[in-house]
Amino acid sequence: MSPAKPALWLRLLMGSRPFAMASWRGYLLAGLALVDVLLIYLIWLGVYLVWSEPKPVSTSHVAIAGFAAFVSYFLWRGIGPIWRLPTQRVTLAGPTFLALSELRGQLRTMPNTGRREAGRVFSVVRHWGVCPICSAEVDIQDGGSEFPGRLVGRCADAPLEHVYSFDPVLLTGRTLR
Repeated sequence: MSPAKPALWLRLLMGSRPFAMASWRGYLLAGLALVDVLLIYLIWLGVYLVWSEPKPVSTSHVAIAGFAAFVSYFLWRGIGPIWRLPTQRVTLAGPTFLALSELRGQLRTMPNTGRREAGRVFSVVRHWGVCPICSAEVDIQDGGSEFPGRLVGRCADAPLEHVYSFDPVLLTGRTLR
């Protein structure tokens, strides 16, 4: 595990160092996710109000619904990694959360071992390893349809053949294929 460089907006708002989720930075991060959910709600409330008028459906009605679906999809995809953090502890950070110089990275919340109180620390990191079969680099990726809901390690040289499980607590894995 090594630190990854966050996107500029994330560095400006929260800095580039790990921080406690029970701090103002953690509340700001959770607030950003809630603002996105609120925006999605308001967009669809607007669509409902436009469609609730008793008049025939026109092309503009369909265009408004299509635009609302498009914007909602990208807002939801944008907050998805933050939304899944409480249950998964490690999620893939898409290009929204990573600097342009970073190709891969993960968002991570792990217990704060340095404090007496229970709490979690948020960080932007990159988990990687060395493939024991071919000595290439192994990066964490989505499990896809074969391993749904899981993050797996895939070898850079043989990503379909050299696949490993990923334990975010122990930072270990075993061969899946």
